[in-house]
Amino acid sequence: MFGPLPPSRSSLARSARALVRLLKRTLRGRHHVRGMWPVPESVEVMLATVDLPVYFMANAPEEREIYQLSMEHPGLVVLGDRSLERVIQVLVRARDPIGFAGRREAERLAERLTDLDPDVPWSAQAVRRARGVIVHSEEHRRDLERIGCRTPVYVAPPPAAGDPAGYERAVEATLRLVLDPAEWTLGRWAAALAEAGVGGPGLREGYGVRYAAALEEIRTSPAGAP
Repeated sequence: MFGPLPPSRSSLARSARALVRLLKRTLRGRHHVRGMWPVPESVEVMLATVDLPVYFMANAPEEREIYQLSMEHPGLVVLGDRSLERVIQVLVRARDPIGFAGRREAERLAERLTDLDPDVPWSAQAVRRARGVIVHSEEHRRDLERIGCRTPVYVAPPPAAGDPAGYERAVEATLRLVLDPAEWTLGRWAAALAEAGVGGPGLREGYGVRYAAALEEIRTSPAGAP
């Protein structure tokens, strides 16, 4: 888990530490959880051994490295703040292409959509690149839906509340997506059909069989095969 952990003097350090403790307690015996701060120089080597990076992301300049890393190695983003404007600004001042792309995406959405909260969706690039996102209220989840977010969004209280259920659900679901995209996609597709009331169970099963066969063909075909 990447976040501004102590001895960082960031105001976010307490929340980041609470998140690490919560994940360790919740996932004990199933997954090894390690807090990382600052981002080490050997991070590429370390990430090669990690199934799922988790990024604690908030609107603070010290989150710059975490934001950059989450773009290069997408994982599960815990979005502590809907606005990442200060992070984007720091990246733009450093003339980082990631910052320019994030600002452009947020401003284009703001031009196209009205009555957003915040007015400019500075987190748009971060949530689009992520494999999963955790927010702290249903209102925040709806805000992401309004900007067209297709990344799975999970709702869980702030880490300091000590409620593990939402975090456990988000980690396990995102791991399934990362480790087996075809199976995860089929499950969500079938659930969406049922929720939309498409046909009866038999019809959905027929669709599912054909869709699963297509996914299995994609999954097992050699790279570059027609």
